[in-house]
Amino acid sequence: LALQCYAKNEEKNSGFVTLNSKDRSGVIKPLRIPSNFVVPRGDDGAEENGWPKGLWGFPLGAKCTAIRQKELYIKNRPERQAQLVKIGFYKMGNSALGWLEVVHAAAIYSQLHDRTLDVPFKFVVPER
Repeated sequence: LALQCYAKNEEKNSGFVTLNSKDRSGVIKPLRIPSNFVVPRGDDGAEENGWPKGLWGFPLGAKCTAIRQKELYIKNRPERQAQLVKIGFYKMGNSALGWLEVVHAAAIYSQLHDRTLDVPFKFVVPER
């Protein structure tokens, strides 16, 4: 419920569809929730923004981080994992790459830069 409310509020406030929205190829885009996001309380206008009172103060961002990093609430629970995927929540978080892809890319960068792995923050892998 909290994830659905977050997506609904983001859509309303930003104009972008975030829950089950799809890219041009029809792939569902991930639901992105900042790790420090806490459901606002009623005095912050939460009631007008669609947050149920029972969720006020809920550390949604921290819970999502725990799900991604430790599989909290979903480990050995395929039905819960399926529910999250259905609404656009991915365990990988905000990244489309897994750990092995990142290590592989880092190794290639190191080879191309005299065995140095000091990657500039704004570095983007060039397209070929």
